[in-house]
Amino acid sequence: MLTAALVWLALTPDEVAAPPATAAQPVREASIREAHPLVLRVDIGWNTLAGLGLGASWAATPHLIAEVGAGFVLSGPKAGARVRWNLTTGDLTPFIAIGGIWSAGRGAPQTVNQGKDDEFSFHVGQAAYVQGTAGLDYQDGDRVSYRFEVGWAQALGHRDLHVVAGTPTKADWNEVRFISGGGPVLGGSVGYAF
Repeated sequence: MLTAALVWLALTPDEVAAPPATAAQPVREASIREAHPLVLRVDIGWNTLAGLGLGASWAATPHLIAEVGAGFVLSGPKAGARVRWNLTTGDLTPFIAIGGIWSAGRGAPQTVNQGKDDEFSFHVGQAAYVQGTAGLDYQDGDRVSYRFEVGWAQALGHRDLHVVAGTPTKADWNEVRFISGGGPVLGGSVGYAF
């Protein structure tokens, strides 16, 4: 007991009152998408949300992103919305996404003239699609964002697409159906994060 008292007396008051040392907790840096969650984009693509137009992304979390787009395509104005899941939180991340697209169609009949006797007119009506994509999203330290995606857009129901005048060849009609009927998705965009 005398030894313990002598040791206690030998300690300075600061050493007695000091709490035990603990390991420093690492500071977690915010991901680029947490620091700058809003991205405004210029989009170009086939069966993408905007076609040729503008889009916006909002990062609710570094993984969960809400996206919208609006623009024009050969079959008329269109708009879309989807949810995207980033597989990582890094600056470059693969993603998967699912959403919907609405195409307004064309009000006036469209005429295809591919020669003297090869003319026909057709009507393209409204259509809705479900879209699934996968791709890569990169947001750099200067807040510039790049996105590339591939996937599929499936028409929901039957699109109002019919010949108004003339008789198209099978090849001509297949081209019209390809342009307005959904199918592969291929697109890219560049934007700026806020």
